[in-house]
Amino acid sequence: MNRWEVLKSCRKVLGIVFVLSSSLSAETTFPLPEGLRPNVDFWKKVYSEYGTHEVVLHDKTHLQVIYQVISFNSDSSGVLSRAQWNQIEEIKKEIIAILERLAEKKSIVPALLTPEENRMVQLWAPAVDPETFLLASQNIRAQQGLRQQFIEGLVRSGRYLEQIKQILRDHKVPDALCYLPHVESSFNYRAYSKLGAAGMWQFTRSTGRLYMKVEYAIDERLDPIWSTIAAAKLLRKNYEELNSWPLAITAYNHGLAGMKRAKQQCGTDDLGVIASNYNSRTFGFASRNFYAEFLAAREIADNFDKYFGMLELEKPAANTIFVLPDYIVFDQIAKRFNLDTRLVADLNPALRTPIIKSQRRIPRGFRLRLPAQAGVDYSALYAGIPESKKFNDQVHDRYYRVKAGDNLSNLARQFGTTMGTLMALNNIRNPNLIRVGQIVELPELAQSLTLPQDTLEPPQETLGGGLEEEPISSIHGQAKVADPQSPLSAEPILPLRMTQPAEPFADFRVDFEEPKDSKVIVQPEETLGHFAEWLNLPAQRLRDVNHLIQGQELQIGQQMHLIFTKVSPAEFHRFRLEYHKSIQEDFFSHFTIESVSEYKVNSGDNLWQLCNSKFGIPLWLLQRTNPGVDLARLHPGDIVRVPITRPRTAHPAALNLEE
Repeated sequence: MNRWEVLKSCRKVLGIVFVLSSSLSAETTFPLPEGLRPNVDFWKKVYSEYGTHEVVLHDKTHLQVIYQVISFNSDSSGVLSRAQWNQIEEIKKEIIAILERLAEKKSIVPALLTPEENRMVQLWAPAVDPETFLLASQNIRAQQGLRQQFIEGLVRSGRYLEQIKQILRDHKVPDALCYLPHVESSFNYRAYSKLGAAGMWQFTRSTGRLYMKVEYAIDERLDPIWSTIAAAKLLRKNYEELNSWPLAITAYNHGLAGMKRAKQQCGTDDLGVIASNYNSRTFGFASRNFYAEFLAAREIADNFDKYFGMLELEKPAANTIFVLPDYIVFDQIAKRFNLDTRLVADLNPALRTPIIKSQRRIPRGFRLRLPAQAGVDYSALYAGIPESKKFNDQVHDRYYRVKAGDNLSNLARQFGTTMGTLMALNNIRNPNLIRVGQIVELPELAQSLTLPQDTLEPPQETLGGGLEEEPISSIHGQAKVADPQSPLSAEPILPLRMTQPAEPFADFRVDFEEPKDSKVIVQPEETLGHFAEWLNLPAQRLRDVNHLIQGQELQIGQQMHLIFTKVSPAEFHRFRLEYHKSIQEDFFSHFTIESVSEYKVNSGDNLWQLCNSKFGIPLWLLQRTNPGVDLARLHPGDIVRVPITRPRTAHPAALNLEE
């Protein structure tokens, strides 16, 4: 054997050793508890076998128990129709009826059972006691397949994967966690969930703003690189607090405080034990399965050719960063740099619609991502922009609440602007359709004008098919609902008269006014940090004034005392309105409301579970559909109207939820 053959043999041996050591390291870092093995196998099937035209009916706890796989002829978007989901509900009812019949039998005699009853018995064997069947009848879940989404995510991931791995390594996070976005969004940085999580890493607003800028003009959750840095910091913090990567990963979904409680309650850091035994109203199906989904996604992504054949992944784009020295409108940048506006927007997804439409200015210091082009000097091009087009501050528009008798033409004359400007600022398609109570944004030129006081109570008006709509209350988010013990039920949603309300819901409304004194009522999605930011004050100052202790969360409906020493009440109100406007705009840009149904209130549930687990809608939307109803204090027998939402286009954050 010559020296080259010896060298090749050594390299081969070293390669085998490296692969084995990496495998052992991964098994140590990301162990698979025996109790979670069926869950991992289930999610591997969801990601690699079942398409979006297939829905799996299975047991929520024992995922290996699959009752039926229903196939549909879905459109290319992968979004199933309401009729198809209703069909799924009917099949679920049939399975429930069979399980309930089995639960009533004192003994199981195969010869006396129907073929379907025998099939159910075989699925649950050897546990064929009445208690098992009764619990199973209450535990059926529907999961839409995600094979196409996973493939698309794999292709998209090629654009960012190596950079993500490097960011994770820089923050001392295992680079195998680069596959976590497959679980969260299928690497879709535009993904948006009905509950407000956004971006490739699906940060909520409250968590995202701890690490990123999340505001009306800029939302860094949507930027794949900045959000990856934030995710790395959050994952590292979780690990340092929990000393376990399975727990740290689960905390990414469930929250660090929640996993600390779970670890303490169960007396172990074994996630298999915690998943089986931890009892908490917030530790639901998604949290129990999050780590199993990650293990399944990692296995498939590491060996995607085995599951899907050869795929060509996207290549990383060659970009450069240009730090803006001034506030400037988007159109000026695209025009001066001779770039397509869609390209610049795609490279800078953190820029929200108001900036892309040049209704707001790109802020000074923003790290603008641009295509790297040989011989192009962006600094020199920027210097050629007239000084009159460069600014020292942001555009600060005002807002007006529509009153009875108002119309768009009159408002335009009253505030010295045009109907076209008002329509563009407020995404109004039909100038004849503005509604009492709607909040209309006014252009910056209107700042010097004195806005009339809006003291009239908006009357009821009808939407589409006759659904009455009163002023809405924008309450959705991280602040806890006052009186969380309100008794609600888990009874089925009852069909209500179908309406045509899709777009009328999309106008911007809130039920709070500009503060007339130093007191406001806390709305959902509002935190102490928000109030401190809007008032330009230290958070501790507000804690002291409101007698709050460190870490105490605000309650929805709670009264807060404010201090207007750095900003005026009007400025505070503007910041607050823009925040809530961004929440509503984001939601309605991704979802539409196709109908409204009813829900009968009974004991056994609470509002948090209904919105987050059963309905899968933000609380502010539920309140808007039930004007005048105190949702925090419902009683058995009350009827709640529930908006039925539908994605405008399919995206992973929506498809991974049970309808």
